[in-house]
Amino acid sequence: MKVFFQTIVALVLGIGYILAAHATPLEVGHVEIMQGEVIVHPLSGLSRQVGNGTQIYEGDTIETTDGAVVIRLTNDSVLEFYDYSKFTFQEYRNNGAKAKYELHQGAVTYTNLEQHAKIEGRDIKFKAGTSLVSPIGTGFRLNRGNVGGFPVAVVFVNFGQVNLQSYNKNATVNSGEWGIGTVKTETGGRKNGHISVGTDLNTVINDFAKKFGKKAEAKKSLVQLISNFVKRSDDSTSSHKNGKKQDNGEVVVTPGGGEKPASPN
Repeated sequence: MKVFFQTIVALVLGIGYILAAHATPLEVGHVEIMQGEVIVHPLSGLSRQVGNGTQIYEGDTIETTDGAVVIRLTNDSVLEFYDYSKFTFQEYRNNGAKAKYELHQGAVTYTNLEQHAKIEGRDIKFKAGTSLVSPIGTGFRLNRGNVGGFPVAVVFVNFGQVNLQSYNKNATVNSGEWGIGTVKTETGGRKNGHISVGTDLNTVINDFAKKFGKKAEAKKSLVQLISNFVKRSDDSTSSHKNGKKQDNGEVVVTPGGGEKPASPN
């Protein structure tokens, strides 16, 4: 009898594993506009090229080469990726009210169009290197790069605000402000977060470079990183305003206003 029950339990568990393995993945959104080559790497299975209307699922990783892609989420929020970017939809629950994303490289623009974004925004997290960005009813642009061998997150807020966290440091980045964050391993192996925030980009870069150390090297790397970031945004042929497609060739993912980031001097 004991062997019989063990066999039944094993069969039930086996069937459960099979069903879980073949369960339909949770839909995150769909491709609305694309340019150039865009590849999706699913959590399991073969990678696939995408086109307009292609569905994106939880666990998928989007990778662009010399193109750009706009993805509209199921909650009507918008993500726009620029060239040579890589981004994973790690978790997407409650119609995107709770979500975890990771920007591995490149740049992304995010526009949250949900009515409840102000309340639920802190359940949405974007990881970029060693930093976390948590939007609060926000449209922002996020770039991941490297300075002195350390991963750096650069964010510009179009409207609303975000919380920027780098290990033991936290800061609020408001509309029209830049935020730069990283976690640096100091002498002796001690980790320390570095964050700089402000409206004047050059002041923010200088402040961050001073905190980071190796000021000249850090400043040069940041200027190059942010210049490429801004150029990606300005060169993109996809455009949105109030969450709708525009055909004027300008990138404006700023419902209700907002400003475009300016290049550093």
